Amino acid sequence: MLDVRRLQLLGALQEGSMGQLVWGSNGQPDRPAALYAFRREMLTLHEVLRDGSLDRLEVSLPVEASAAFSHTGVRPWLSCPNPHDGRLCGRRVTRLLLIAGEMQLRCRFCVGRRHDLRLLELTEASSHTLAGSPSPR
Repeated sequence: MLDVRRLQLLGALQEGSMGQLVWGSNGQPDRPAALYAFRREMLTLHEVLRDGSLDRLEVSLPVEASAAFSHTGVRPWLSCPNPHDGRLCGRRVTRLLLIAGEMQLRCRFCVGRRHDLRLLELTEASSHTLAGSPSPR
């Protein structure tokens, strides 16, 4: 599961950051991982390592911001990139799912009511800022 709030807490949504996202618990062998970059309000996932094999995943996800309910900050959102009825779903969501055996991110609406899903929480993000990028404030 790719949770934009967790990404924000882990520092992965800072302009110019790039690194690795890791899912699952620390005791789990072969935890799924993805390389990512964040630039110009766009989160790009480059490849995913899962079950010992490297899969290509080139997806760019716009990250939108809206005023938080308390009006004391901003709340990030992702747009669902799943093709739905000939066009992108585009729903503004906080979580996207990466389903085992499939290389596509989807929102819960696009996935439907599947009880066979094994969802892993994003547990860590290792990142650094690209040289020449503005410092986060």
